[in-house]
Amino acid sequence: MTMFRLILAGLVLASPAGAEVLGCFGRSYAPEHLAANPGQQIREIRAKRHVEQSGGPEFYDLRVHFRDDPREFSAATYCEDEGGRQICMVECDGGVVFPSIDGDGRLQLRTSYLRAETAQPLPGQKLEEGGCAEPVTRSIADRTPLGDTATVFLLQPRELAECDW
Repeated sequence: MTMFRLILAGLVLASPAGAEVLGCFGRSYAPEHLAANPGQQIREIRAKRHVEQSGGPEFYDLRVHFRDDPREFSAATYCEDEGGRQICMVECDGGVVFPSIDGDGRLQLRTSYLRAETAQPLPGQKLEEGGCAEPVTRSIADRTPLGDTATVFLLQPRELAECDW
């Protein structure tokens, strides 16, 4: 990772107040959907799309709830254009996601691995400080036998208040 990327990611993650929110997207999966897709780990996902007010690159702030965990996990990305395609990454080898907005205004997120993290302990549990990431990390990608199949989330536009964190 270049020094520019490290500095840019630090600025993006440290000062979201200096960014303009371009949209909020989300999706909640019904129990029937999760039962029919046992490899899917995510029961709810929301994404806030930002751009630096100074005209810098876009970035996404993701919040997810796993099917088997009551805690909220987050992933903050920094993005760049790579060969005409937007690619967004998470610090410390936390994976990549390829976002795109379709003609209906829906956000598509494609990933094979993207780390989400939380510092919230489970009841009765004490968490120790993490290193590069919060103490508890998980990938939002589906669990598949092949392990390298891309997971695609198709998120609907939502009211900005739903991404007010």
